[in-house]
Formats: sequence, structure tokens, C-alpha cells
Amino acid sequence: MVRKRKLGASASYGAEDANCAENTIDRFSNLPDEVAHRILSFLSFKDLTRVGALSKRCRQFYLSAPVVSFEYSSCKPRGVTNQKIAKLMSSLDRYLCYRGDHRMQIFSINWSCFWSEPASKFSDDRFRVITWIVNAVRCNVEVLDLRLACEFLALPSCVFLSESLRSLSVHLSWMILEAPSVSFSSNLCYLKLEKVTIVDERFFKWISRSCKFMKELQLIWIRGIQIISIESSSLESLLVWINDPNPIHLNVSGQKLESIDISFNDYYARTRSIEVNSFAPNLKYLKWEGVLNNSLNLGKLTGLEKVEIFLASRRNKFDKVFEFLHSVRWAKVLIINEETMKVKLTLSSTPLYFAYFSSCKFNTKLFP
Repeated sequence: MVRKRKLGASASYGAEDANCAENTIDRFSNLPDEVAHRILSFLSFKDLTRVGALSKRCRQFYLSAPVVSFEYSSCKPRGVTNQKIAKLMSSLDRYLCYRGDHRMQIFSINWSCFWSEPASKFSDDRFRVITWIVNAVRCNVEVLDLRLACEFLALPSCVFLSESLRSLSVHLSWMILEAPSVSFSSNLCYLKLEKVTIVDERFFKWISRSCKFMKELQLIWIRGIQIISIESSSLESLLVWINDPNPIHLNVSGQKLESIDISFNDYYARTRSIEVNSFAPNLKYLKWEGVLNNSLNLGKLTGLEKVEIFLASRRNKFDKVFEFLHSVRWAKVLIINEETMKVKLTLSSTPLYFAYFSSCKFNTKLFP
């Protein structure tokens, strides 16, 4: 009888084990590749690595993930040691090596180091970052997002020579960006440069001659260059934010250009001169922010739909503001701020809005 009870107990335990096995089926491994990749695209690189260690199928997903996002900062949270960070960085080294030539859609790096780190570590980390970028280009990456903060890091030339790259976003504090060769064409459609130092005007010649598919260009607080000349037959949107004490000359020409957003910080308004020349006959949206203390030649903008002007100080000259508003008088909607309304004629108390706006038929909105 005792033996029968043991057999019965064994049978019941076997049934429970079968039920547990059935309830713990790896449903993720059975997902189609595109569904699994979509789920993995929301994970950080650290979590993506953990998924890759679950099974052979998960490792396949891991090595072919179209979106890879890596973040590192030398400002370490409490409890995070240099050894743990070195281990994480080494895991990215191995990952890009094992990945081979699997096509990559998005590669994002948010990496920073500061002067408190040893000089030897700077050199090693710079080499590592460059290697990551080169490997991403080898994987035919389409979107490259680089947020880097370190000294004297040069972007490898293979980035500009990539045939697969469609979008490049670069935030590189303390970095010098060299001009690529104009003899190589680029398939870039979107380019964003923020806080980079451009030492050669040929960089914009490369944009004008080699980037035949460029639709959107953003230049934010770039340094080292005084002449920005862009002539593009494909460009549709241009954003230029300048915060530089040196004289700036901006020349823009584009038949398809529909949107221009310009911001000149007024901090250096007394010490610099700014000259803007544009030819954009199909322009629909124009925004100007900062100071109008400069030379403007906007051309005849008869197709404007919306204009925004947000002056930032009292350093604006009446004639320049008046000239700007006269250039955009065909706009359907004009949005201005309070500072613009307060600009007055020299040696007169006549405000701008009384002298000009009363004679125009704008659909005007005022933002104090």
C-alpha cells in the first residue's frame, strides 16, 4: 500500500511539473522577428544584453536588433564602480564584433567624460568611441545619433562616405569637425550639428555639392566659422542658432526651401555684425529670434504663410525691424512678442506698431 501511495505521489508530481513547464513556455522566442525587434527597440543596451543571454533564439534577436542605444557618463551614480562601467563598455565592444554585418537601423551613443579622468583613459575611451562608430557604419546604419562630450574627438570620415546613412545627429562638445571630400556624394536627408567647431568653410561646400537629398539641416551653436554659405536644390527646412561673438555671414539659397528658423543671441549684439542673404522664393514659414541689428536681404517672399518674430532685448534698431517686417508683409499670419512692439524710432516716442502695423492687414497675434 505504501508503495502504491508513492507511485501515486510520483504521478501527481509529474503532472504538476508538466503543468509548470506548460505555463513557462518562452512565448517571446516564438514571436516574428519584426515584432521581437520592435519590443527590443525600447530597451537600453544593458537590458538588451540581458535578453540576449536567455536563449539561442533570444541571442539571434540580440545580435540582429535594428536599434542599439548605449549610454555612459563619468558622472557615475552611487554604487556604480569603474569596473562595472568598463565591463559595460567591453560588452559593447564584443557585441559589435559578434554582430558582424547585420543591418542596423538606429545607433545611438550618449557618452561623456570629464577632465577628472586620467589622460590615458581619455585616449582609450576616444579610440573605443571611434571604433563603435566605424562598426555601426559597417553595419549599414541608417540613423546615427551621437551625443558626445570629450576633448579633441574627430568624427571618422567613413560617416560621411556611408551610402546607407540617412540621418546624422551630432552633439559634440569640444569637437572639431573636418570637411569631407566633395568628390563623394552623400544620401543624407537629415543633418543636425550642435556645439561643434567647424574650421573649414568647405564643409558647407560639401553640403551644397554632395548632399543632393538633404531635406533638413540644423546648425545649433556651431563655432569656428564666420561664413555659412548653403546652396541646395533639395533643402526644405533650415534652422540656424548662433551664439558667437565673431562676425557672421549667412548666405542661403534653395528653390524648395519652405521653412527657415534663425536665432541670434543678443548677448554679443554690440560687438558683432551679422549679414543674412537668402533666396527662397517658395518660403512658407519664417522665424526670427534674438536681435535685428544687422544687414538683411531676404528677397521677395510672396508665398509666406506664417512669420514669427521674437526680439530678445532693447538693442534692436527701428530701421532694421521695419525693413524685416516690410520684407514679410505678404505673410498671412504674423506672430510677434512684446519687445518687438516696443521698438521705437530714434529720437521719437513713436512705437513701431503705431508707425507700421496700422497700415498692414496681418492676422496678428501678440505674445507678451
